[in-house]
Parts: sequence; structure tokens; C-alpha cells
Amino acid sequence: MKRLIAIALSGAACITTAQAGEEVPLALGDVPDTVLQAVKTRFDTIALISANTETETDGFMVYEIQGTIPGGEFLAGEYKPLTDEDGELMSPAVNAPAQSRKVEFDVTADAEFDEIEIEFAADMVPGAVMKAVNRAYPAFSPQFIEASYSASMDVVGYEFSGMQNGQKLDLEVSPSGRHIQEADD
Repeated sequence: MKRLIAIALSGAACITTAQAGEEVPLALGDVPDTVLQAVKTRFDTIALISANTETETDGFMVYEIQGTIPGGEFLAGEYKPLTDEDGELMSPAVNAPAQSRKVEFDVTADAEFDEIEIEFAADMVPGAVMKAVNRAYPAFSPQFIEASYSASMDVVGYEFSGMQNGQKLDLEVSPSGRHIQEADD
């Protein structure tokens, strides 16, 4: 009997682990109004595209809301003043991307922001981060870059997806560029 219980419990653990990290598509109309309203209130220029739920390995579930923000716009808290070659401050519009950018908001059922991911063009990534990636992975060619922000819009890292020597490579890079880790996905 004890053995049967142990087998049943280990089977349940395997099922839980297999489901952790799994994204389950969800129609935007099925997302709780409080979650959608939180996104729309905080980021009023977003064009909503899709949604899903994801359960983290610790069992915590978030709604992932995907969309785009218009070209030429930054999200509140995202813009950091840039300088030109003479050290003069540049207007945000000078460095703003011309194309719309993909965004993803991870929001709890209580309408609290867990993480915000925003697509970046290579020229929007801080120089120290790009130099560190190029130094550590000289043959790496990024095809997609996103910045990960905390709920308070502090950058917590950059994610790079691209190719190196004909192989797909995903990198997670700290905001300073001092720590680079090859990602599992």
C-alpha cells in the first residue's frame, strides 16, 4: 500500500512538472476584465493581439497579454536620456523606433504586473550590453531582442535570440552586461 501511494505521488509530481511553464492560449474576451483594464490603463497606446496563461514551476499562474505599441513611442519609464556624439541630450523622438514593437505583460489574477517584456532594436540596447555580448559571442547574430522590466519599469535584463555558427542561441544578459547566460529555450 505504501508503495502504491509513493508511485501515485511521484506520478502526480511528474504531471505537475510537465504542466509547469506550459502556455495555454486564451481568447482576449476570456481574460478577466480587471487584468485587461490594468494593462489598458497603464499602457493606453497598446494594441492588444493575444493572451494566454502560464503556470510557473512554483505553481504561480500569470496572464500573458501580447500586443504592440506604436512606432515612435516609448512606454512610461522605458526612456533613458541619450546623448549625441557631442554629449548633447537627444530628444526621445530621435531614438524612437519607427516600427511598432511587440510587448508582453505578465499580470496576476489580482491585476498586479509581474513582468513586462518589450522588443528592442539593436541600436536601443545599451552599448555596454551589446559590447559584452559581442565580446563573449563574436559569431552571434541577434534576430530578436527584448528588454525585461519589473512592475516598476526597472530593466531586469535583456533576452537575445539569434544564430551562432548555424545554431539557434538564446542569451539572457544582465542590465549591466556583466552576466551572460545561455537560456534553456
